[in-house]
Amino acid sequence: MLLATGGAVAGAGVTLSGCSVPGSGGGDRSHTLALSNRNSSMVRNFNIYSPASTIGSLANFVYEPPLWIVEMSGGEARPWLMKSFTWQDGGHALELTLREGVRFSDGHPLTIEDALYSFELPLKHPETNIAGVTYQRAERSGPDRVRLIWDHPAYQEIAPLGTMKIVPKRLWEQHPVTTWANPEPVGTGPCVLDTFSTAQVVMRVRDDYWGGSMAPQRVSFTTVGEDNAKLRILANELDFVDISWAGGTKYFDRRDPQRNAYIPSPNGSFAAILFNHAKQPWGDVHVRRALNLALDRTTVSKLVDSGQGPANAAGLASNVFGSVLLPRYAGVPKPQAAAARAELAKGGWSVRGGALTHPDKGTHTVKLACFSGIPTQSILGAALADQWRRHLGVEVQLSAVNVPTLVDRVNKGDFDVHLSTQGGGSVYNHFHLLMDSNTVTPIGKATTFNMIRWQDEETAALLKKLAATNDPAEIESAAHGLQRILAEQLPLIPLVWSCNWAARTSAFWTHWPANKGGDSVLGVNSAPAAATLLHSLKAVQA
Repeated sequence: MLLATGGAVAGAGVTLSGCSVPGSGGGDRSHTLALSNRNSSMVRNFNIYSPASTIGSLANFVYEPPLWIVEMSGGEARPWLMKSFTWQDGGHALELTLREGVRFSDGHPLTIEDALYSFELPLKHPETNIAGVTYQRAERSGPDRVRLIWDHPAYQEIAPLGTMKIVPKRLWEQHPVTTWANPEPVGTGPCVLDTFSTAQVVMRVRDDYWGGSMAPQRVSFTTVGEDNAKLRILANELDFVDISWAGGTKYFDRRDPQRNAYIPSPNGSFAAILFNHAKQPWGDVHVRRALNLALDRTTVSKLVDSGQGPANAAGLASNVFGSVLLPRYAGVPKPQAAAARAELAKGGWSVRGGALTHPDKGTHTVKLACFSGIPTQSILGAALADQWRRHLGVEVQLSAVNVPTLVDRVNKGDFDVHLSTQGGGSVYNHFHLLMDSNTVTPIGKATTFNMIRWQDEETAALLKKLAATNDPAEIESAAHGLQRILAEQLPLIPLVWSCNWAARTSAFWTHWPANKGGDSVLGVNSAPAAATLLHSLKAVQA
């Protein structure tokens, strides 16, 4: 049933072959880039710190970060609104220099006061620290410079500066920072809001953007679900969609090979099986190893059929983290059903009536929670339940929960097993977000770090060592220790690679980035990527 999603779209695509190409996607298509917006509950709230905001990737066309953290280059930090940055005091301070000539969309220049205000926001209002910055203080260190100061060496804690945004102080200081709806957003990004409706948002491309001129004059965001997005791009009503597309090559590329391309590219993150280590039986390594040994990742990858290859044991994609990947963990683990059953027995576990049973630890049903409305999650969940039932006799209680509800539950530790995309960024960020024992919070208290409540002294020591160094040899040594823990202790299980999703058509726009990493990233999941996309495109000549 789940795989029928791709077939249904393919069939509808055949029907659409006789459709005419619409003349509007928010304006003249020769001037408008038409993108999808998968958020079906859009509200006119452009406050990036408001829990009620649902603008998602639209924010990347309005607001910009201090730095560009290039995820497909292992979290390499590059200048963006800050034209340069320098570590000082043995990694205790980072000095950033403001780029000249940048103006907000209302015409006011970007100043060092704006930058300092933005850096101090997460310190004065911790609820706005959605980027996860870790510095303790921000201070002005020159006419165009800001220093961020830590109480420890923090070379590897720079990644959040690629996520946080610089906002205009004169506007934001007049409003409650988390409850202001900000209906007319002002940022340094390439676009300004033109029209808004829950069905479609249209942005006008600025002609005074600091990064230079761009060919598109407008960008439209049409609210669609994943399957509808496939139909719309097949009919040339959309130019680009960032979705995981089962059978995308077959159903999209082959329909018009000269113009269509589905080109997902592994970005360093992965779909993972998360265990809640604060609850039984997930604190028992024998249970985790048994479930891992029963997995056939290659079959799972083929079922998803979206370009997501099977993950290796270390959860380190070779195209992003190859320089620190240990050869013994580089391959895809093979399923070993007999070894899986033996591992359960070794831990004193048996399976009775489909549940895991231990004489001292009780009886436990495997409850696997997935996000609803995301076809890939449904496929992965069903595949895992099938493999664990066939190889171990375990019956999985599978549930699909809407994204906001399940994210809240997971952050508060209210789950057993969960499927989620994890990792990416720098080597430190990759492991820190997942399993830093220094950030463990009790059940019931929300956290966006180490939601699995993993507690291990060796992990904590390695991450502390990694955060404090800028030496390549020390980074490699710590990365080796961390991937050994992930591969052998299995605080979570890497399943299949996640990707920068991209399906684009050249019906109206050409010169799309190649989606191979670095400057060629094709996507809108960061402000620099969105600006790079707009800079690259050229209109098809009539």
